[in-house]
Amino acid sequence: MSCVLVKNGENRALVVIPENASPFEKIAADLVVRYIYSGAGVKPEIVTESVAKYCLSRGDDKQCIYIGNTAALKNRNLPVRHGRGGFTVKEADGDLFIFGHGRCGVIWAAQAFLEKAVSYKFFAADEIEYDKTDVVDVTGYDFYFTPSIENRASGFFAASKDSVYATGLKAMTRFGGLADGSPFFGTWNEKISCHNHLTILPPDKYYKDHPEWYDSKKNQLCLTNPQMRDEFFKNLIEYFKAYPNQTHFLLGHEDNEDVCECERCRERAKA
Repeated sequence: MSCVLVKNGENRALVVIPENASPFEKIAADLVVRYIYSGAGVKPEIVTESVAKYCLSRGDDKQCIYIGNTAALKNRNLPVRHGRGGFTVKEADGDLFIFGHGRCGVIWAAQAFLEKAVSYKFFAADEIEYDKTDVVDVTGYDFYFTPSIENRASGFFAASKDSVYATGLKAMTRFGGLADGSPFFGTWNEKISCHNHLTILPPDKYYKDHPEWYDSKKNQLCLTNPQMRDEFFKNLIEYFKAYPNQTHFLLGHEDNEDVCECERCRERAKA
């Protein structure tokens, strides 16, 4: 069965997202629609699966582009050949399935689809190329990809704060915020990401009773102090509990030149 999404200016597609689509599935759907419109001049409608089912039941002759973890994907029982951080784009029985692992895998899949369908190329937020075309024929599309490193630029993003650029490069698993305005941290937790020892064990709370846990300037922890380590890991566990959806927590000492001057730390430094 063929799967032609656009032909001679006629839209033949519905972009279908799950009933409770994630922010990332919505981003992927918006991306697909934006560049099908840019390249082929038609703008497919984004609908939920229940709406798509209703439209098709009334005889609407449309091909479905299923985005993310849809019920249709599960019902078709398509093989998942990609690994962690990977994605799949597959045409099956006249419909197209775009899906991936983790939060951003579906965005990577949408980009890969557009690269093939309209020669989409991302260079920067204001430097994106694509071809004009009269036909978007995805018959036989069947490709998948697994990166060798799942999260490919955590340090880059922490420094730049540029979600669009990082996403365009298929580099990060964080993008923007949730609908209620709260931050969406993806797999990396920014609240305690990097240079966070004093966030986990703040001097304002502990120094008065435990000055031996810190250097003389209160700028670093005394990492050789066993009591400090016990409290540190107790607090760290509470952070883990507070962010149950996070998969990565990056720990690191404070970003300065100070060190603990206690005898144990000096001996450890010599070793």
